[in-house]
Amino acid sequence: MLPSKFKNLNLFLDGVGYQGQIEEIEIPKLAIKTEEYVGGGMGGPVDLDMGLEKMVAMLTFGGFMEELAKRFGQAGVDGVPLRARGAYENDQTLAVDSVEIVMRGRLSELDIGTWKRQENNNFKTALPLAYFKISLNDKVLIEIDMLNLKFVVDGVDRYEEMRNALGL
Repeated sequence: MLPSKFKNLNLFLDGVGYQGQIEEIEIPKLAIKTEEYVGGGMGGPVDLDMGLEKMVAMLTFGGFMEELAKRFGQAGVDGVPLRARGAYENDQTLAVDSVEIVMRGRLSELDIGTWKRQENNNFKTALPLAYFKISLNDKVLIEIDMLNLKFVVDGVDRYEEMRNALGL
């Protein structure tokens, strides 16, 4: 069986689509922050789970983006809501899967690029995230809410007991 391959994408900011303008979305790498630990009586070190690493999305557009420029430095760590949709197609079965990523963060970087006559000019942004959710065909796979101490993978909230212990 052949794997499904990424074929197309779209991006929405506050529900407004950027069809034909978004060129690339660098999805944030999801990583567990670990700390090496070795104690007496152990045979060697192990990595302890110390929470989640920072998530940063990078967006590349085909030209100047006024609406994003106006949101640069906007107050609130989750003040910019984005929804990315991607289509994966299997060339053997012709099945198309929809992957949706919901992100909330703050535009912390704008790269307006280099201006050169009669050449493509990209507009790039960095978006450190406070919230991330990825779904496949409307089924939530992973949801991370940094502000509310929520980390759900395949329906299991891995931080639920931590929130309960803290009275949250």
